[in-house]
Amino acid sequence: MVKTEQRIQSDPSKKMLSTSTNSPPPPPTSSLKKMKKYKGVRMRSWGSWVSEIRAPNQKTRIWLGSYSTPEAAARAYDAALLCLKGPSANFNFPITTSSSHYMIPSDTIMSPKSIQRLAAAAAANSFTDNSNNNAISTAPAVSSPPPYSSSSSSISSSPSISDQAFFFVVEVVCLLLLAQRRRRSHRMGYSKDQLLARLKELQIDFSQYEHPVVMTVEAQAKYVGNMGGGLSKNLFLKDKKNRLYVVSALADTKVDLKAVLSQRLGLGKGGVRMAPEETLTEILQVPLGCVTPFALVNESARDVALLLDQGFKSQESCFFHPLSNDTSIALKARDLDKFLKSVGKEPVYVDLEASPAVGKDNPPDLAAFVPSGSTVLPDPPEKAGPIKVPAESQVIVDKKSTKAAGIFYPNRKLTAQLCASRMFCYSYSDHRA
Repeated sequence: MVKTEQRIQSDPSKKMLSTSTNSPPPPPTSSLKKMKKYKGVRMRSWGSWVSEIRAPNQKTRIWLGSYSTPEAAARAYDAALLCLKGPSANFNFPITTSSSHYMIPSDTIMSPKSIQRLAAAAAANSFTDNSNNNAISTAPAVSSPPPYSSSSSSISSSPSISDQAFFFVVEVVCLLLLAQRRRRSHRMGYSKDQLLARLKELQIDFSQYEHPVVMTVEAQAKYVGNMGGGLSKNLFLKDKKNRLYVVSALADTKVDLKAVLSQRLGLGKGGVRMAPEETLTEILQVPLGCVTPFALVNESARDVALLLDQGFKSQESCFFHPLSNDTSIALKARDLDKFLKSVGKEPVYVDLEASPAVGKDNPPDLAAFVPSGSTVLPDPPEKAGPIKVPAESQVIVDKKSTKAAGIFYPNRKLTAQLCASRMFCYSYSDHRA
């Protein structure tokens, strides 16, 4: 919703003249100042506008970029809001009837980076509309301006081409993300059903629990926390030489990555950090929230090291996601060992809460479990040739928004088919291979 604050300041000399001669007041367009305020947009001291949105059910915010106009920042916020809450949300620019049919595919994964991609594409598209509006507004300068009330009502009631373009861009990017996901799914080794079938072939006893999608162990505890057994938290880590690790620990085990585990691996303080999302999908071939020791069944994860919490051995059963975070399975530690050995992984149980001294006379106790070779990681999509923003857009990009700005990677053939189906004029000048 656009909040408009109207302030009319009268000139004292004109006020005296109007009282003496009974002349009509000056037209409101000469003294009306409109100050628009948009949701999710704030202005920086040096004149740029930044946009961000709160992640659902979290205290963190998703950074959407820094822009030279508040309208572009508002469009970025609307695109993110559309991803999170759907077309029924309260947007800065309301959805018109002509654009309400643009919908996001229901099975598109909307990760924070995907939302940033859509926001950047929608904001870049808004500049074209702004330039068209400026050209239209300057054309009838010779004729007398219409009354302010009638012009504002006609603008708000008539369908805007920018709405169509906005939702078209959002839909195109969503479809491309969905197509990219489906291409990846063809390369994926194991699905949830295939993994469960493999466990049955190995004659491994397990209990299966279906529940809504959960992203954290705290959310998982609401559904299976009272079933007995230990819940697991699983970390996917990467060191400076692109060697990858899966650390699986009990939910209440404290794991100090930077100060303790990194030095115990012989990597120095801060030698490991969370692996990026692109590496997760390419190597473990599971989405966010589904990291699990079972992902090592895939051939692409053959060089990933696995460290297990020794606390698992004292539990009656342990809970893990079977490659999908809408299901949890409970099994014994010895059955997990049986599965890992079947895929060529020797189980390694360590005390993840221990903090032994590491120095000249005390070599790192976990150095033997560091993978021998580095994993070939895929280039992040930000380096794959982002769409060029037109020069007239003048987008202000800082370090935080660099990733969000270079994310629109349309396939020319697919975009052409979409344009033809929508009967929408779309330019390929900025989408060169």
